[in-house]
Amino acid sequence: MSSGCRCGRSGRGRGSVTAAVRRDDVGPLCRAFCGVLVVATLLLGTAGTSSAVGGAAGTLPSPRADNAAPAIPPGVPVARVRTWLGRALTLRLDALESAAFAVSVAGNLTAQHRVALDAIITSDQSGLSDLLAGLEGETTIAELRLTADAMVLNYRVFSLLTPQVRAVVLADRKLAKVVTLAALEPSLQTAITTEKSSGHGAAAAQRIYEKLVALLSAVETSLGDSTAALLALTPENDAQGAQTFAGSAATLVAASSQVVSARADVRRIVKILGGA
Repeated sequence: MSSGCRCGRSGRGRGSVTAAVRRDDVGPLCRAFCGVLVVATLLLGTAGTSSAVGGAAGTLPSPRADNAAPAIPPGVPVARVRTWLGRALTLRLDALESAAFAVSVAGNLTAQHRVALDAIITSDQSGLSDLLAGLEGETTIAELRLTADAMVLNYRVFSLLTPQVRAVVLADRKLAKVVTLAALEPSLQTAITTEKSSGHGAAAAQRIYEKLVALLSAVETSLGDSTAALLALTPENDAQGAQTFAGSAATLVAASSQVVSARADVRRIVKILGGA
């Protein structure tokens, strides 16, 4: 589940208004774009892996092929197909282990999303482990073909679950930034109300504050809708996957820009109110 991106993670810490605003975001647009590239790479990588027979006759597909029922060419010995299938199942179980670890260390995942991802991963691990355990008892190509079909069509580990986990983790990481900024709203409103008694800049600060509240609410809603769509994807409806992942990537890019704008609004309010 790791990628070449090392942009880092944001925490959920909440401090004073000024401290939260000054916290370095280490390039929010860069990190969101890295996330988008990871999702796109995962999608393109799996989409570009053909499950059809390769060059020479009798060539089995890549064990990572994940887009269609694997094509097992005629004449391939049962033992060879079984070995190939064992490798393919093991690769998927390894990928699920990596996904489980990614979920376990993702500090910004909401409790609801963590439970949902854990349930998907655990279910897939159980099903694929059962397929692997029954492999030695399968003695015909027909039996092995049924297992191979189930491995791909019922789970879609590489083309669906892997990018699904990554996209949800990225969305919740961005959501944590929004929640941190939204937590400043009561303090800002109190400061504005106090300022109204002196009449210096309170009206301007109130306008910016109302814009800020609306912006953060909209970002939180868009991220929530995007994550709900991601978690609704299953092997049965994975035809919607490309569109859903593309939508999630676009939402992340927009959210990054909106978080930058929200931070700027908080700074403006603090400046108007005479904050440091």
